[in-house]
Amino acid sequence: IARAEATQARVERHAASRRRAIVAAAAADAANAAAATIPSVNGRAQLRESEEMQRLNKVWARQENLRVKAGMEDAKIYGGVKYERKATGPFMGKLVSQGTILNIDGEDFVEYRVLTKPSFF
Repeated sequence: IARAEATQARVERHAASRRRAIVAAAAADAANAAAATIPSVNGRAQLRESEEMQRLNKVWARQENLRVKAGMEDAKIYGGVKYERKATGPFMGKLVSQGTILNIDGEDFVEYRVLTKPSFF
């Protein structure tokens, strides 16, 4: 149940983040439209700022697309176990389950499950 609640909370955080990004993009577009209607003393500076904003918006859109595509590959569920791609640590870049604490002969160990594709050499 705790895992399901954590997953739901994560989904809600990501949705909120996406909503904030959409609102920010809309605000930037509105600001660009408002800036375009304001007469400027120096037309070249205004044009350059507008072009730079468009370039930044394009870069942001590309990065957002890559992030969304990568997000699809960042987690998999198999047999009721969720595997998440780790960004740091000893399992960096690997799909790893949440650690389970085991006690063997009085010593504590952490068991991780790593999901990999078969490699035949």
